[in-house]
Amino acid sequence: MLEVENTAMKNEGRNPHPKRDDFLEKRIRGLISDQAYSTEMGRRMFADARRLQVDYFKDSLLHIDNPNLIHKSTQKLLHDLAITTNAHIVEGEEILKKLPKGRPIFTETNHYSGYKLTAIDQSELGVNYPEIDEIFPFPFFYAPMIPVADVLGNYLYDAHLVLPGELRKIQEGAGLLIVPEDDGSFNSIKRETEKMISRHPNSLIVIFPEGGTSGKRNMGGPYDMDHFHGGSLAIAEALGVPVIPVYQRFNPYSGFEIGILEPVDFSHAPKTEDLGVKKAYFAELAETTRAKMQQHLSQRKQSADVPSNS
Repeated sequence: MLEVENTAMKNEGRNPHPKRDDFLEKRIRGLISDQAYSTEMGRRMFADARRLQVDYFKDSLLHIDNPNLIHKSTQKLLHDLAITTNAHIVEGEEILKKLPKGRPIFTETNHYSGYKLTAIDQSELGVNYPEIDEIFPFPFFYAPMIPVADVLGNYLYDAHLVLPGELRKIQEGAGLLIVPEDDGSFNSIKRETEKMISRHPNSLIVIFPEGGTSGKRNMGGPYDMDHFHGGSLAIAEALGVPVIPVYQRFNPYSGFEIGILEPVDFSHAPKTEDLGVKKAYFAELAETTRAKMQQHLSQRKQSADVPSNS
């Protein structure tokens, strides 16, 4: 059976909710902050992004039984975050213009974890969930993709691990594809994806195929991607949903840089029902996609460290 990213996470013995005192967590968070906070602009962008999200969560908790309002405020917040961090396309916008409008599309992106710098202490929101040390505000995971969604004319969502308590109700109101901790099977996630698409046919759904922070487990930097899991590609192919690889970098001089690559080619997907053959195919396709994205990320490395005119 093909499995998606959270099941792979369990198989690798990883806690789905990072702990602040974990060595790998402290290490990668330090590297992210060193780069992002290297300029006054970067520090200001992340401080403003954090403030926007604290206000969003406070308001959502006050209106927890009004999912329509939460959905509307989430989409507004995503745009506000993209503006605050100056998310902008630096490569491949012409690719988006060739894609069909008004239909679901997956985008696979690197798991840059700048959201860790906007973590919210539970006491700020008046909640207390022992499962988590702090709240990583989910909108900042995928807000940099707003320029992509705007070109496509789509709403923006992501596939996200379920959060505890009323935070889950906020996720549901926001329209996320919620990945349960107790059932990450291919068929389960495929069913949830179909439901989401039926509710939001004009959706750009952001997937993080590494299943965890770039550079954390492989002891690399914030843009050194870990291996990609193939489950999301398998689901997309089964549902006939296009997949566009999109890389993101935070430039402390100019904000989020977004690059779009050509859509994933499923033309050689095996027609067999042999699960072993399918799993091998999607694993190879995932690695090919990762390698292409890593190449483009590496090419933009210098522009993340010096003033950019892009």
